[in-house]
Amino acid sequence: MKDAEKKSLHWTQIAERIVLSAFAAFLLYYAISGLAKGAIYMPSGRLAFRGTWFYGISAWLLGGAMICCAASAIYHVIRRFGQPYERKSWRLFRLSIRIVGWSMFVAAFVMCFLSSAAR
Repeated sequence: MKDAEKKSLHWTQIAERIVLSAFAAFLLYYAISGLAKGAIYMPSGRLAFRGTWFYGISAWLLGGAMICCAASAIYHVIRRFGQPYERKSWRLFRLSIRIVGWSMFVAAFVMCFLSSAAR
């Protein structure tokens, strides 16, 4: 029974790694393609057509926030399943990437709404 539990836990960890890696790859692709086009679309609400478009600096901030989120997911995949201990530098990286990412995300929304209010 214990071998079966260990094997299922192992496959659960592999599945979690695959899902997190796919999520990080999607975020990187979406951010880079949006920055290459010069606009990033953020869907919201129930309808797919209701959302917010980010242009210019707000698009760059949102793209940076997406890249920070992808870096955090990649960090989670590497550190969680690699070695159980955590060095101080890794904890500092995790904390700083979350603070920078959330700050960029909030700043992108503020800039987007301020620029649309000025029009």
